[in-house]
Amino acid sequence: MSSLIYCKTSDGQLAVKNHANDLSRQQRSVLIMIDGAKTVDDLLRFGTALGDVNATIEFLSQRGFIASTGAVAPVPAQRAMPVVAPAPDITPQQPKAPMEAPLTMQAFQREASRVLIAGLGPMGDTVCERLEKAKTAEDARRYANIGLMMLQDSRRADAVEKLTGLIARLA
Repeated sequence: MSSLIYCKTSDGQLAVKNHANDLSRQQRSVLIMIDGAKTVDDLLRFGTALGDVNATIEFLSQRGFIASTGAVAPVPAQRAMPVVAPAPDITPQQPKAPMEAPLTMQAFQREASRVLIAGLGPMGDTVCERLEKAKTAEDARRYANIGLMMLQDSRRADAVEKLTGLIARLA
């Protein structure tokens, strides 16, 4: 586990801007995710669909596209949470919305890819590629959940809600 933080160098920023041809799609995706705020642990968690993220970070560092900021993410202090009794439910019962029809695999792949690209831009390319190649609903859900974690990290609540609804409707 590493709380080390990397940022793009000027060469790294140019490589992203100019779509450097000597970088693979996975290397470029990791380079895009490096923002000077995410730790290596974050990159590993969100880049699970990108193969060996550690090797890619090493490659990008050796090529001069990224550099360590020298900063490490602070370790949150462990605090005991107070035990609080749950409040009684006094909200009026709303009628439940009718369940939307289940999605076919093809419709799910198409709609989930749209949500991921709209929410993540180029960072969603690799997840969408794997999602579209999924042969089973289980694989499609797994890749959609990876995309969901990336959307949550980017704080795109609208996209998280849409993708969560699509995952629930996958037949």
